[in-house]
Amino acid sequence: MSEKTKTALIIGAGPAGLTTAFELLQKTDVKPILLEKSDTVGGMCISKNYKGNLVDIGGHRYFTKFNRIKEWWLQFLPLQTQPSKDDIILERDLKLPLSAEHDPEKEDDVMLKRYKLCRIYYLRKFFDYPVSINFNTIFGLGLWRMTKIFLSYVKAKAFKIKPEKTAEDFLINTFGRELYQTFFKDYTEKLWGIECKEISAEWGRERIRGIYFWETVISLIKNIFIHKPKPEDPFLYPKLGPGQLWDKVAERVTAAGGEIIYNTEVIDMENTADKITSVTVCHADGTTEKLTADYIISSLPVQTLFHMLKGVPADTMKVADGLMYRNFRTAAILLDKLKIKNTSKIKTVNGILPDTWTYIQESDVLMGRMQTYNNWSPYLPKDSNKVWIGFEYFGGDNDKIWTMPDKEFEELAVKEGCKVGIIDEKDVIDVTSAKLEKAYPAYFGTYNQFHVLREFTDKIGNLYLVGRCGMHKYINIDHVVLSGIAAADNIAQNMPTKDNIWNIDLTKFLD
Repeated sequence: MSEKTKTALIIGAGPAGLTTAFELLQKTDVKPILLEKSDTVGGMCISKNYKGNLVDIGGHRYFTKFNRIKEWWLQFLPLQTQPSKDDIILERDLKLPLSAEHDPEKEDDVMLKRYKLCRIYYLRKFFDYPVSINFNTIFGLGLWRMTKIFLSYVKAKAFKIKPEKTAEDFLINTFGRELYQTFFKDYTEKLWGIECKEISAEWGRERIRGIYFWETVISLIKNIFIHKPKPEDPFLYPKLGPGQLWDKVAERVTAAGGEIIYNTEVIDMENTADKITSVTVCHADGTTEKLTADYIISSLPVQTLFHMLKGVPADTMKVADGLMYRNFRTAAILLDKLKIKNTSKIKTVNGILPDTWTYIQESDVLMGRMQTYNNWSPYLPKDSNKVWIGFEYFGGDNDKIWTMPDKEFEELAVKEGCKVGIIDEKDVIDVTSAKLEKAYPAYFGTYNQFHVLREFTDKIGNLYLVGRCGMHKYINIDHVVLSGIAAADNIAQNMPTKDNIWNIDLTKFLD
């Protein structure tokens, strides 16, 4: 191991911070020191253990189309080469390079191959997601409503809203007004807490796929006699939940000479116009310490970071203060069985729904989504014969759904699950809950002026912003990893620009 002559303070030991640390150790003479506010690594990607049942707080698919990222993940957790005994989701060939053989019942340090299946729950019925026009949809919505949806879709394609300024514009252009109001409006407004016409169109372009006329016609013809929803988007998933991968990365980082300081919060910074000169931290015992380093890598929420920086002009700080976030809260519920019956033709075990996620479009509940943990990994529940699900909610800092006590929140989740007919209270064995602050950086508020904040931080030569909150980008886990790789590459190559971090283009950056 080469001697490290420089240091980097990495704020946050989540996926972006750990990726940066690992890459720095591979490519540079820089020693990474990670400053982690909590007592564990993984950031949003943790596996909460509740009485032997593992909770994935939000659902974290390890999905990418590019081999470089797959290989990066698989160096820490190799792919399990045999299907799990209790697999629920239909198994297919993932077409990945396989590692050494593993006994799936004895080897825990593996990635499973899983298949995403999402549906929409609306009118107490299931509909495909992504939305497809087939006989299941027609029978579920009725012929009159489907006629209106079809005519609305044709109208949207003929008379597009130009330019697309809002998420509402994007969704109407993509699906037509009727389909937008049927399947997208309520869920989107639950997620963000404001009307779709106040959200930037950029959010829709990043997160939602459209439907295509001829593809839809062909699909409809194929499904005249039978409709069978298909699992899609094969993805990797750590056997013991998303945090398992980042525990392994952390082990490799410390083994290679990196350092992780837990229960330590960054509370202040000193900087000139072009350099961070020191970082002040507060340790668990309340003592403070001023640290210096050659490089600072931040995955802090951008708004939090700007309140620590010095010399920020008033108009720039106004932009930072106007950034918005949504918090995430989930109630994990252990059940003997579900009340609702599986309507899918996909084979299931113990009557468990085959979905990974179910989007709750019902307007009479606050619940936004249901996650079926059994389908992410049959090893998340302690007893795979039990049903292990999460009811997911979104809220702002002052929303009741965020501020109410845990017990009250858990009772609300059970009540809402019963109300929409998914569960029966008599089948509930146990409930726990978890929260993630600032889980979703929002594409409204002052987001349209974000370039002002980027221009300010880009001038600070030794400061690099990475990750979802660090860059205020609602990006997936492969992009989060890429931001860390790109930051380490910049340091290794002494690159003056940070454009490759901000403008990650997978088709250029990889393969």
